[in-house]
Amino acid sequence: MIVVGAGEVGSSIAASLAAAHDVTVIDRNPDRIENLTYSQDVLALQGDGTLLAMLREAGIADADIVIASTDDDETNLVICGTAAIAGNAFRIARVRRTQYLDTWGEAEGAFGVDFMVGTDLLTAETIVRVIGLPAAHDVDSFADDRVRMAQLAVTERSPIVGDTVQETDRYERLTLAAVLRGEEVLSPSGETVIEAGDDSVVIGSPASVKDFASALAPEVESVGDVVIVGGSAVGALTACLLEEGGFRPRLIERDADRARELAEELPRRTVMHHDGTDRDFLRREHVDRADVLAGAGTLAQPHALAPGDPVARRDGHRRPRGRDFTRARGRGALNSWTPKPLGQAFRSSPPTSPRPLARCGSPTSLSQFSNSSSCTDCISWGSRRT
Repeated sequence: MIVVGAGEVGSSIAASLAAAHDVTVIDRNPDRIENLTYSQDVLALQGDGTLLAMLREAGIADADIVIASTDDDETNLVICGTAAIAGNAFRIARVRRTQYLDTWGEAEGAFGVDFMVGTDLLTAETIVRVIGLPAAHDVDSFADDRVRMAQLAVTERSPIVGDTVQETDRYERLTLAAVLRGEEVLSPSGETVIEAGDDSVVIGSPASVKDFASALAPEVESVGDVVIVGGSAVGALTACLLEEGGFRPRLIERDADRARELAEELPRRTVMHHDGTDRDFLRREHVDRADVLAGAGTLAQPHALAPGDPVARRDGHRRPRGRDFTRARGRGALNSWTPKPLGQAFRSSPPTSPRPLARCGSPTSLSQFSNSSSCTDCISWGSRRT
């Protein structure tokens, strides 16, 4: 396998695959190559992965999979196009801009890509899925969202505490696949007793998973008010997907031009121009009363409003339904969710039916959101456009 790009994503992929596969990593940065050489059991080569000669040196003729995971969309597409010339490897491209997903979805094999991963859209979809499930730490979907897997927290108030797995088995099309207890992963039997502090991993239809999550956390009210801080591509996509689900999210953006652009493009949504870390502003706008706060700042600067902030969390977690999600540096991560390395999806064999990952079903194009980012300069005044 060949991984081009040794940033956070590429290094994580290489680390995940190295134990079971022969992995070669290409990157232009000599420091990244040196770090990989001493930290991972991979062959690390310094060079330009868009060049045919470099790919041939890395063994493209015999490679089974090529993963283009640099931070630049166009570079990743060129890598896949070049790899298509030199061999028969399955080619995977990481992209952020949704218009590439749209184009690739129109024609199989466009750009020389066999499988395209839209990271911003995946992050937005994950946020939306978690928002829709009480007590959820992580939610994933399969088979065109006909099957869902969720990791759900079991609190002291959960009605299933003290019950056996057999006693909780009253939901159709739902299986309790695992129980996470501390550092242990339990494969539950019918006699396994659910304890407070456990995380239950369930697999089933979306409706059954939602019913189980609601029963697991009866004290958690349904989500109504969602605030998104940051008008980045992820922030805008999250707002769009939430709106499709019947929510009316509020979006805070600190850059005046970006806030105006979003307000014009999203007329049904409240867009506020202000610094989302200004506590006085957040109190005036009653952000402390919101059910969910999603931080969607730029990759260049992680969002400064920390999870658990008293403004965001109603001074001491007095609202059990309040939850917050914060995007981490370099990848779309949630504070309560550890993203699975991309490489884990390809431990055995690549998918046989390539399709866009996390395509949005919105009737309007989302490509306009993908090339924008938030300014990091603080703006001290606020205005609202509804």
